[in-house]
Amino acid sequence: MKPKIVLFTSLGALLSLFGCDYVDDRLTIRNDSSLNIYVAVMSDTVLSLGENDTFMFEDKFVPRFSKKKLLLMGKGGNRAWEYLPGDTLRNELHVFILLEETVRMYKPNEIIDKNLFAKRIDVSINDLNDSNWQISFENK
Repeated sequence: MKPKIVLFTSLGALLSLFGCDYVDDRLTIRNDSSLNIYVAVMSDTVLSLGENDTFMFEDKFVPRFSKKKLLLMGKGGNRAWEYLPGDTLRNELHVFILLEETVRMYKPNEIIDKNLFAKRIDVSINDLNDSNWQISFENK
């Protein structure tokens, strides 16, 4: 009987540890273009790599004529996207659209140094709420 108690106690402790991490999946990128894209979301108006040396993340890849939910776990739990801008002046997220061919042809530092992103979309949290947390990209 004791092994069952230990097992259930351990299982309960694990569930309480991992069960509290919520993921904010509200932000959706709609790629209405004929090109495959990668997306980088920043709290700053300057594109950066952060802790990784690439923009090629499968969870940030949005094929042409499709949409993808971007996930963010962190401060705020299921409202993490609202906390990302922090105390910035305009409380905005800055969404950088990078064309797949650019990401494949150039090194990440070249993309940053030469501003080789296709578009930067600045959007406030209020605008995101109004648009049901959806951002669209079209190539013209």
